[in-house]
Amino acid sequence: MGDTILGNRYEIIRKIGDGGMAFVYEAKDRLLNRTVALKVLRPEFVDDDEFLTKFKREAEAVASLSHPNIVNVYDVGEDGKVHYIVMEFVDGKNLKEIIQDEGILDEYTALDITKQIAMALSAAHKKGIIHRDIKPHNILISNEGRVVKVADFGIAKAVSNSTMTNIGSIIGSVHYFSPEQAKGKFVTNNADLYSLGIVLYEMLIGKVPFRGDSPISIALQHINDDIDFTSEEKVRIPQSVRTTIKKLTEKSSADRYQTAEELIEDIEYIEKNIDLDFIKEYDDFARILEKVGEGLGREALDDLHIHLAGIAYSEKGEKHHLPFLESDFNYQACMKAFVDYEVKGCVICESPILERDAKLLKDTYESL
Repeated sequence: MGDTILGNRYEIIRKIGDGGMAFVYEAKDRLLNRTVALKVLRPEFVDDDEFLTKFKREAEAVASLSHPNIVNVYDVGEDGKVHYIVMEFVDGKNLKEIIQDEGILDEYTALDITKQIAMALSAAHKKGIIHRDIKPHNILISNEGRVVKVADFGIAKAVSNSTMTNIGSIIGSVHYFSPEQAKGKFVTNNADLYSLGIVLYEMLIGKVPFRGDSPISIALQHINDDIDFTSEEKVRIPQSVRTTIKKLTEKSSADRYQTAEELIEDIEYIEKNIDLDFIKEYDDFARILEKVGEGLGREALDDLHIHLAGIAYSEKGEKHHLPFLESDFNYQACMKAFVDYEVKGCVICESPILERDAKLLKDTYESL
């Protein structure tokens, strides 16, 4: 569509995206002299009344939103049989591209992106709008300031207080489906939060949790299988973050976060306390022992009294103790630091399987 001008105003510059319903172009608004993104309905749909209705509904839904984390809609128009939406142009990449280019994201970055997405969803949900297709491809991140913008409400529906069925409208990307979407059932706001949990998992792990040979096999995993973490992932990813992912991706919508605001509150708490979750590697234990020695003297290390346990956390804090091998407590690194710093004194094992884990600590210590 090079050299094309739509509505006697929008000059097509280049194609930048290709979705299931529309092409997306970078364009110049000749009236306001600014760069915009132009979403143009695919030609095969212009005679399809159902798709035209969905396309117009998208424009109406998003135009009612005004939020710094949502791609703004400026205009809606037709030029002959060309139906288009004029949107804010975001100079940056989508989250999928960032994951592919940068690999696994650190916890701080992943949580910040998740919080910004949640803020966008909070604004949309308050307007009765469910996105229904939250995935990394629809999350744009600006090059300047790494501001997150949720895009492509192409399948969003303005949900009134009346019951709106979802018959025949299993729309979206199966890797990020909520269980209720996978079943083709009525969805509520926290279907978006389930999808956001999958996105958070992907940012931290580098891949989606459920994969398969067909959309049906993946959908069945969303319905039946719980997300799990490997031993390495449990050590690397803080317990509080894993707990958040678990709560976001509960199979029953009643067991998930009920609102984006609840999620934002938890993320802000984690951000303030995340360093407490990172006492996992040798250097972490060594740093603590050095501070003890510097502050209290060598005699403190010669008569140290310390309690050790794996801990399971809920969103409210500590829940109960765990066996070492079922937790993210890096007992090997801890014992190595004790040996290197010649720690003496008393270690109290608070594992629920006391004798086995006490012996595990003793054997590990003596082997170093």
